[in-house]
Amino acid sequence: MNKKIYAAVAISLSLIATAFIAIPDKTLYPFRSKDKWGYCNHDKKIIIPCTYDETFPFKRDLGRIKTNNKFGFINSKGEIIIQPIYSDAGDFINDCIAVKINNESFIIDKTGNQVQGCNHSRGNDYSNGVLENTKIFKGKNNKYGLLSIKSFSANPDFDTIIQPIYDTLITNEQTQFLIAKLKGNNGIINKQNNSLIPFQYDEIKTIIDAEAIIGFTLTKKKLIGFADKNAKLTVIPKFLEIKQYYKSNLLQIKTTDNKTGYVHPDGTEFFEN
Repeated sequence: MNKKIYAAVAISLSLIATAFIAIPDKTLYPFRSKDKWGYCNHDKKIIIPCTYDETFPFKRDLGRIKTNNKFGFINSKGEIIIQPIYSDAGDFINDCIAVKINNESFIIDKTGNQVQGCNHSRGNDYSNGVLENTKIFKGKNNKYGLLSIKSFSANPDFDTIIQPIYDTLITNEQTQFLIAKLKGNNGIINKQNNSLIPFQYDEIKTIIDAEAIIGFTLTKKKLIGFADKNAKLTVIPKFLEIKQYYKSNLLQIKTTDNKTGYVHPDGTEFFEN
């Protein structure tokens, strides 16, 4: 093998290696240090110091902050883009937002200038799960199972894929799993009837935003945990509340001492007690 071939092989190997290098997550997450808020990266390195009364997830490259009971917006460098002068403000869905000063409401753009109108369409991008051609049925024993629909006609043909053994079965087209209740306890199964989340929870609910499934909340003895969209437990039940922050990959939680914080679906907590 001559030098040119060696060089070509070396370059190819280098390109392959580069392709497998993880791209760093540059997302900024709201971070609470005791009672003050700033922003950190996924490794919980503080990027914007915790000096605000409250911070919220970045939308359209702007982070909503609250200071002295007023709302404003900063960029990823921590520079104030829209002064905190508003008594109320939401998040940028498109490039404008409704705000309020005292009792007067109006709409501003990303530079803080007042505009006449704004399209706040939430959109919809639901995808069908693998349970699309199935049907939950109630057996003669008053228990629930799952049928596979073999044909769609005046007299449809079915196969029983899960026998009627469950107190309840719940699913929707956004997930490939079923929430099942057995002997009074809830768990999660797949259509092969494999248990993915054990039957030990008082309640399980699906979290779906305007685009796709985020995961599942799991309640046990009035405390709430979380399983991701693949039905993997990432947060054990320990919070009073868990809800998805709209159009973000973050969960907003309330601790047992009534403090708020944010948790990534992988279980990373962005707050300190």
